[in-house]
Amino acid sequence: MQCSLGYDYLTVTSCKAAGGEWRVHETWITKATVDRMFDMSASLGSDYHAVWDDFGPHGVPGPDQLGCVTACARLLIITIDNATEAGPPEMDLFTMRSTDARGIAIRDKLGLSPSSTSISPPLSGDFGPPTVAILSLEAGTSSNPGVNPGAYQNNVTLTVTFDRPTNRAGLPQTAITRADVDLLFTFDRWRFLPNQPL
Repeated sequence: MQCSLGYDYLTVTSCKAAGGEWRVHETWITKATVDRMFDMSASLGSDYHAVWDDFGPHGVPGPDQLGCVTACARLLIITIDNATEAGPPEMDLFTMRSTDARGIAIRDKLGLSPSSTSISPPLSGDFGPPTVAILSLEAGTSSNPGVNPGAYQNNVTLTVTFDRPTNRAGLPQTAITRADVDLLFTFDRWRFLPNQPL
């Protein structure tokens, strides 16, 4: 069983497709039920819910669906609804252990295996970087070097590369003015920083 985080959810991946009549596709599994299914090394918060992901890409049942007596799935996605009172779960430390001690057993898709008491590897992934990061700032040669080739002058360029696609800060693709640039960035001798979130 693996345990990984997306931007606002936690995904538990079992080694085999899980089955059981108590599980219904597209029905939310409440916090109370999740707490019956797993022992957790830290609290996920005061409220969360889960869903089983029964289908593969484009809504087509995956190979794990073959031979299922009831709906079966490999992925359980836990979404945090209220992070208040959370541990919170720490990367590389937080773990979850499936348990049958509270009346719910996770078994293979045919329901024939012993109930799972597997413990996950430590939590991996991330919740998403807090802001868009600047990866590089690169000078470009003037398209019209004139009498000072290699010098800072008209028509030289500064190319800013970000770590992911942005929303362009709500600006057009072209015709961005000096005033627009000055709103986006702070320039000083030592640093080049975004002036506002992108």
